[in-house]
Amino acid sequence: MALIKCPECGTDVSELAISCPKCAYPIREKKSEILQKETEELDLKEEEEVDEEQKKEEDTKNNSESSAQQPESKPNCLSAFFVLFLIGFFIFIIYKSCDDNSSSYSSNDESSYTRSQIADSLDSVRLVQTRLDSAANSETISQLKPFFNFKKDDFNNSTWVMPKSAPAYTNQNGFYLYFQLDPNNVASNLRLRIQYTAYDWLFFHTVHLAIDQLGNGNYINFSYTPDKTENDCGNGGQIWEWSDEYIDSETAMLSAIRNAEKVKLKFEGRQYSKEMSLTKQQIKDIDRTMALYYAYGGK
Repeated sequence: MALIKCPECGTDVSELAISCPKCAYPIREKKSEILQKETEELDLKEEEEVDEEQKKEEDTKNNSESSAQQPESKPNCLSAFFVLFLIGFFIFIIYKSCDDNSSSYSSNDESSYTRSQIADSLDSVRLVQTRLDSAANSETISQLKPFFNFKKDDFNNSTWVMPKSAPAYTNQNGFYLYFQLDPNNVASNLRLRIQYTAYDWLFFHTVHLAIDQLGNGNYINFSYTPDKTENDCGNGGQIWEWSDEYIDSETAMLSAIRNAEKVKLKFEGRQYSKEMSLTKQQIKDIDRTMALYYAYGGK
């Protein structure tokens, strides 16, 4: 499986991906254009390298011919020239030492002014880029907010952002992402919650994932092992097992799920295992959650 570079943000993305995991650029739809552009850039680079090599060979040849045609200098001429050079050099040093005191302040001022101009230009470029990113993020937030619940946490002055399709209680099977917003509306603490509900205990310790990105039966395999799992039971003999932990937003597993057509889960327990699949809604909400997380400045 080869990697291609996203033309929008420069992220290396699998050529099988539907869209870029970083900026949602439509990789599958634009795949042929991306590959053609990369091929053209590679051909152009090879041509430039060949031209540069030919130019170096011609310069070397011309320098050799020029050296061969130059006549030899007489020793007496060289001695006289060397003496004149020394005299001129000492005169220059004396003149320079006298002039340095008067020019040093103006040179330093000019250098400082130039550095200030460069800094101001860089700040202007950064400001323009920040405004463009801010506008794009605001549009993404506006489009995705209707799919999420925002619950204020009064104990740590933050807000939890959770997809509306997520189970309200632990007595339902679930697999979803959610995250936290600080008072400045900056995202952090991206979390993966996994819930297993049945009438028989598994005491699961690992979740294996088989991810089909194109819907053609070719699966990419991942395994996720939580640091800790919890369990409980309710009336009627129903049991609950779950994990709820911080997860790195850059994991390949999450990127693969975002672009998947089908995702199968296998809960590996102490003695038994249980298989189930994510719904289209669950897959879509994982994609939406990561897009909203990035739009709010999550890293």
